[in-house]
Amino acid sequence: MKNIKAVLFDLVGTLIYPKDPVGYVYSNVARSFGLETDYRKLDKAFNEVIQKEVALSGGESEEKKWWRNVVLETFTLADYNSGNKFEEIFEENKAIFEENQASFEEI
Repeated sequence: MKNIKAVLFDLVGTLIYPKDPVGYVYSNVARSFGLETDYRKLDKAFNEVIQKEVALSGGESEEKKWWRNVVLETFTLADYNSGNKFEEIFEENKAIFEENQASFEEI
């Protein structure tokens, strides 16, 4: 045990969780761009997508691409076509989670 130099933890989804379901946040953002959605469908789709995606550790650019894919697959699996509004919806969702506008609680 003396050789252990560090222990890393995945923060969100391991030690803290959003107070509101991710689908709820995604749905509110989509509505602000004129896309009517059911947050339960988005939340179910998100949970399915996030379970099968392997997170990348290639820096900020790779992480953004990974999250973009997660959001796109979530909307696709939930059968919502955001069309030409997707990039705006993605960027707004990204900003909400990056700027900690989504409320989090510890486990």
